[in-house]
Amino acid sequence: MSPPKFSSASDAASVLDPLSYPENIESAVVLLAATGAIARIDGVPLLIGDLQWIDDRELLLFPAFGDSPGDVRRLRFDEAAFDETGNVTFSRDHRMIGRICRIGDSGVDDPDDYGIAWQLWQEVAPLRVAFIQRCYETVRSNRIEHCEEKLSRTDCA
Repeated sequence: MSPPKFSSASDAASVLDPLSYPENIESAVVLLAATGAIARIDGVPLLIGDLQWIDDRELLLFPAFGDSPGDVRRLRFDEAAFDETGNVTFSRDHRMIGRICRIGDSGVDDPDDYGIAWQLWQEVAPLRVAFIQRCYETVRSNRIEHCEEKLSRTDCA
């Protein structure tokens, strides 16, 4: 039986055992986010509050304690790979552009502070589900409008 596939961190948090090891990138990333993870995009650390897959080459990351659609980070990539510890690296044009890993593996200056922030976020997150979804919808609709505008001039990449 293949492991379940999840599209959001809240789906995985209720089902997956943190010690399980998913066989696909999507589930690995969602599992990391559901158990406390740092995304590094262009070297900047972000405590992931939630994430949502758009397709198999793009995902949206909502930072813990984010307060607007502008806080959502989009990660577009050509390739993703996870290592034996389950951390995931993303690349585009054969260049690493991001990484999602456990807080302890992230190399942040004070992982204990991030761990405490993650614990606090677990208390806040259930109250913010609708807000987070509205932020995703805003980001996605802006992408669609931008893409449709580009289509009138050239193809949307």
